[in-house]
Amino acid sequence: MKTYKVSYLIFTVILAVIGLVTLFNSVENARSSADKYLRDAGGVMDSTGYQQMMDGYIASNITIGGILLFTGLLLFGFISYQLIGDSKEAGAESTDEPAVTPENFGEQFNQNHFRQMYKQTREPFKKMVSQDEFITQARAFNRDVAAYHLEMKTKLDAYLIQYVWLDSNREKAVSVSFDTNHTIHSLQLAPFVTYPETDEQFSSNEYIMPIRDEWFVFWGGTNQFVNYHYVYDSQRYAYDLVMHENGQTYKNEPGNVENYFAYGKVVTAPAAGKVVKVMDGKRDNPIGEMDENQPEGNCVIIEHAGSEYSLVAHLKQGSIVVKEGDIVKQGNLIGECGNSGNSSEPHIHFQVMNGPNHLTAKSIRIRFANGFNPVQGDYVQP
Repeated sequence: MKTYKVSYLIFTVILAVIGLVTLFNSVENARSSADKYLRDAGGVMDSTGYQQMMDGYIASNITIGGILLFTGLLLFGFISYQLIGDSKEAGAESTDEPAVTPENFGEQFNQNHFRQMYKQTREPFKKMVSQDEFITQARAFNRDVAAYHLEMKTKLDAYLIQYVWLDSNREKAVSVSFDTNHTIHSLQLAPFVTYPETDEQFSSNEYIMPIRDEWFVFWGGTNQFVNYHYVYDSQRYAYDLVMHENGQTYKNEPGNVENYFAYGKVVTAPAAGKVVKVMDGKRDNPIGEMDENQPEGNCVIIEHAGSEYSLVAHLKQGSIVVKEGDIVKQGNLIGECGNSGNSSEPHIHFQVMNGPNHLTAKSIRIRFANGFNPVQGDYVQP
């Protein structure tokens, strides 16, 4: 398209030059036209008639030259304006953009270097969104943003690190995860939403994580980029815990549920209380399958002092050793980690809430010992 516009631009220049030459040579052209007329008419005409003919030809040449010059200049300006716009667009989304790294991502995103970003994404991302769709969405999101700053950096495993960039108004967030080769595994654009009122309201009881070993916080914190539960008030302050060894959650092949380090590990009561609900009998999902009909899977709900309730979910089928009505102490065994319910791999879902029905109750931010507030990327112990 740009080639055609350049060709049109050259044509307008030629058109304007012809018009200019016509104006400059209007008298000479008029004399030539008048002389030709006289020759064709037999050469008979008085001086007054000749001058009138000359004036007519001059006026005609000036009109034609003026029209050509004006049209040429008008088209030249219009096409030049479009070419300048194309140049800005090309500059904004140049195919010759620098490589995007974790260190320069915020600046590159702010400069609209979206083609290179898209080039560095993995195939699953490209299948979800086309390059044109990504550029359109990113440009719209980027509008009116002066700059981005790095807000959070989280090591997810041995290969992936997640970065969250915020605009200066803390209203827009870009979450991106890079591997060690600077391949982009995920890229999310969303408003940066927080709930400061409930963020500052902690549970009245002090809890421990329902574990006996060291676990890794895969989801947890007070924004949706480190804790996908955060946007739902029934799960806002929930934690998802997995087990890591050398940055991996599994050994050998990831397709076997028993290869995950968390599978079968001990799960305990996070605080003293009374067991008010036990759900068991759900199979542990094969990797790649999830049960959305009963998202909590096999689980235990415990009532604690002050009408607070804890939920520990996704337990292993047949592993729960408590029953409804049992009194438990903090740290007592209640079952084993499994992969039941809406679970993509073996992990523990743990939350505290203000009622026994986890579907309607409100999540409460959990008070841990020593004021510790674990977030995504932290390793935790009981």
